[in-house]
Amino acid sequence: MNQTYFSVLTACYNTGEYVRACVESVLKQNYPRDHFELVCVDDGSTDDSIVILKSWTGQKGFVTQRTENRGLEAACNLAISLAKYDRVVRVDADDLLDTDFLRIMDEAIRRQPEADFYYCKNYVEYYNESEQYPKMLPDFDAEEIFSRGDFFATGTVYRKVDVLAVGGYPTSIKNCGLENYYLTLRLLSEGKRGCAVDGAMFCYRRHHNNMSTIKRDAIINFGKELLGTYGRVYKTNQYHPYGLQLSS
Repeated sequence: MNQTYFSVLTACYNTGEYVRACVESVLKQNYPRDHFELVCVDDGSTDDSIVILKSWTGQKGFVTQRTENRGLEAACNLAISLAKYDRVVRVDADDLLDTDFLRIMDEAIRRQPEADFYYCKNYVEYYNESEQYPKMLPDFDAEEIFSRGDFFATGTVYRKVDVLAVGGYPTSIKNCGLENYYLTLRLLSEGKRGCAVDGAMFCYRRHHNNMSTIKRDAIINFGKELLGTYGRVYKTNQYHPYGLQLSS
């Protein structure tokens, strides 16, 4: 089985403070440069994000497109449509991939080709250079994911054909906060199976400023609606990405 070709996808909106480090973490992969591309979609940023992204214009395997602001979901769907390769993986514009991420994912895909999507078992909760906390997710269990309440976008490798088959990310609500959970549950409901990959890592950037009550309530309401379509109650568990706890 030959080495995997990857399309790494980043959607950017007013993340000029972080996006350079994100892009550099992708371009510094210990993986053949002709085996992956980076597709960046700027969702109508009003800061210097697009200027930063354009500094890589002309570099092989680097695609940048700017759109009017339509929300993260639409920007990600556009990035997926632009992807050249079947294995697609998102990295949020303020997150970082470990330099061995693609190499380890390639090894996992070749070792366990029967899986449909692959995600990091290990990650780092990253606030700044002095505040970094290693975390670990359990082995793949569809029921656990249905009870997790969210699913990381960064670091999950999907098949483009599978993403398109379930309609991509939802666009009925702009910036719903659970777009990747929606996608993953759709795939699980179609019988797709995941693989939690040991050693493949990314840095999930956290911020000390608290989420607004309005945003939190909107996410929870969308979660209740989403899980209701499966005849389930929206829950969170100890593996929720940012520790969201629901009142009983």
